[in-house]
Amino acid sequence: MKASGVFLTTNSADDLILEPQPRFVFDNPDLAHADRIACAVCEMEVTRAGMRIAIGGHHRHTFPTAKGVDQEFGCFSLAPGCRVIGHFKLDFTGEDDGLWQTAFCATCGAHLGWYYLSSRGLGFFGLIQDRLLALPEDMAGLPE
Repeated sequence: MKASGVFLTTNSADDLILEPQPRFVFDNPDLAHADRIACAVCEMEVTRAGMRIAIGGHHRHTFPTAKGVDQEFGCFSLAPGCRVIGHFKLDFTGEDDGLWQTAFCATCGAHLGWYYLSSRGLGFFGLIQDRLLALPEDMAGLPE
């Protein structure tokens, strides 16, 4: 894990102070070089390195959680080992009226991230990095 971030604090109701504070980020460096990426719960492959994409100029992004921990997610064009459920709108991008759906492991049902579909019909998976693991090259492939 690494720490980063800036928080607003107050000395009084009239003073706002901007000061750096540690904010923990889950970081999974093994995934940076992995060709095959799996669910950390059941170890079934969910996507591959060739499906990594950049959104907003970056493959990896962080977002805060209610517990003060930043979660890191990676963007993928496809995640054949995921299933998406439901539809809801979150203002992660603030750019259009797209929909976010929850993405689960197709094998064990673990929550792995989200699938975003823009109003223009373009989509991507945002998979939470600490819920994934790198597979050795000799393990079984994607679920059929």
